[in-house]
Amino acid sequence: MSSLEIHFASINPHENSLDIPGFYSLISYKERHLGTGKKLLTCTPDELGLEDEMEKSSNALLARVWTPGWSNADRALESFLSGPLIDYSRNKHKIDAPTTSLLSPHLHFGEISVRKVYHSVRRRQILWSKEGSQFGEESINLFLRSIGYREYSRYLSFNFPFTHEKSLLSNLKSFPWRADEGF
Repeated sequence: MSSLEIHFASINPHENSLDIPGFYSLISYKERHLGTGKKLLTCTPDELGLEDEMEKSSNALLARVWTPGWSNADRALESFLSGPLIDYSRNKHKIDAPTTSLLSPHLHFGEISVRKVYHSVRRRQILWSKEGSQFGEESINLFLRSIGYREYSRYLSFNFPFTHEKSLLSNLKSFPWRADEGF
């Protein structure tokens, strides 16, 4: 992969409708070559200091399995539906094979919706039920349950952020909460 360049153009506060001193905006490659008359600064992501040394190895691993974008999210969904989904009930806990959907980052960043995943899986369920696939039916139910649990936990974490430290249920408030230091 070639070095990514980010180009910044200084904006005159009088041109900026927000009138924020020192405001910078990203400009496109086309604008840079059209010559806007503004001073440009070119730098690599390493020079920006957005990633520390501890993050580099995990980010490199993530880049191998996740490519951002809506079209890539659709491809990941289609790949999962046509491949590992049929054996999901038998292989969902195996780590030595590509058995997961790999949709989590796409769902997290809104590149694909849970509704689209749900309807795509249900369409596949109809096809497999016509074929009489018992493993397909069981796999789909387990996968949709997993997606449901994921969304439920995200809902709780977002709307009730204290649930990581104390119980959501009022009748359990006096119940001792044990923080597990292992995580």
